[in-house]
Amino acid sequence: MHIYNCHTHVFNLDCAPDRFLNGIGRGWFGKAGARLLQLILAFPLAKNWTLRLANRFPFARKYAAFLNIGSDLSPLIIFEKHLLPAYPAGTRFVVLPINFDLMGAGTATLNQESQLWQLLDLRRRYPNTCLPFVSIDPRRGSAAENLAFLLRWVERGFVGIKLYPGLGFYPFDERLDLVYQYAEAHGLPIMTHCTRGGIFYRGPITDDLRSPARPDGLRELYGLPYPLRITTVKETNDNFCDFFLDPRAYELVLARFPNLKICLAHYGGSSEIDQSTAANLPTTAPENWYESIRWLMMRYPHVYTDVSFTLAEKRLFTRLAADLAADSPFRERILFGTDFFMTTQVKNEAKLAVELMEHLVSEINAPDAWWQLANSNPVRYLQSSVYTPIELFGQLNPYQPSGSLQMGTA
Repeated sequence: MHIYNCHTHVFNLDCAPDRFLNGIGRGWFGKAGARLLQLILAFPLAKNWTLRLANRFPFARKYAAFLNIGSDLSPLIIFEKHLLPAYPAGTRFVVLPINFDLMGAGTATLNQESQLWQLLDLRRRYPNTCLPFVSIDPRRGSAAENLAFLLRWVERGFVGIKLYPGLGFYPFDERLDLVYQYAEAHGLPIMTHCTRGGIFYRGPITDDLRSPARPDGLRELYGLPYPLRITTVKETNDNFCDFFLDPRAYELVLARFPNLKICLAHYGGSSEIDQSTAANLPTTAPENWYESIRWLMMRYPHVYTDVSFTLAEKRLFTRLAADLAADSPFRERILFGTDFFMTTQVKNEAKLAVELMEHLVSEINAPDAWWQLANSNPVRYLQSSVYTPIELFGQLNPYQPSGSLQMGTA
């Protein structure tokens, strides 16, 4: 059996806009310091010395780990130099691009399409190993234009869809309707960021963002009146972006597309898991994001989550093991993923996978739970009309449209 890492990134800093690094930190170092480090790391000798120095100081260590990889020359080098060596031969990687073009943080050397072409090159070099998703942002055009954009990249070999609402849109945006309709009909998997924080929209918080179109049921889901405003903390962009990311918003999507195969990544985040006290699932969507994701998983048959970045917190392994237990209703819809290379800020990639595997295999004697997480569930999640995992090759693909070409078979 092969390991599937369902959540990785290999974009480099050429793909990120001018002010992207500002969000990694706070205060002066989060703005000027990040830019200075980016310039220094462009020179190999200066990069080596800077990384050694930065590793001596806790406030700079996260920058050093993140920029050490992000400053490499290309996604291909990142993939070959940092990701492949951390796993056994035959491991498959879902590679997720991010569309930075519309996040209001300036311009990048390489725009979204350039990033996708780089991933296509990576896919062609590693057709059985690299499984790229195409990033979709509804603001790039109409519903028809977004569907056409998706189809172009699916035809080229992309096997799923990546959403990142925190960059400035709601998942129920009507310009995503045809994308959702196609994904549901063809079993195309969707991966969406679903934890507080991360990369966030830097533009103005306009009236249309405070009172989004299609608010049907949104008042009840959020428990907040319109217009949407942060009321308990300072209203900054990173705080407001929680409205874009809240898993309860997907109820408005799933009510219309109940068989949509979508992974609400990061299991809501470690802080939400820590704060969860519910022994039983509630009858209405809870405010706690971990509980809300589990609530959606119980209501809809193809809602998944993954452990990416969250697995960096070893204290959460016990909760994860319980959700993977033989009698757990969530057992078949949790995916292994790490969020490489974002997680290098806190832990080595190989160590992330090994620690979790050893906990499940050795400490609680549940090797079946590890393979459920890293193989069986990803195989089911990734199977679609355009991609059949090698484990299922030769079997009937229920999503295969009559007379169409089957692309991307491992």
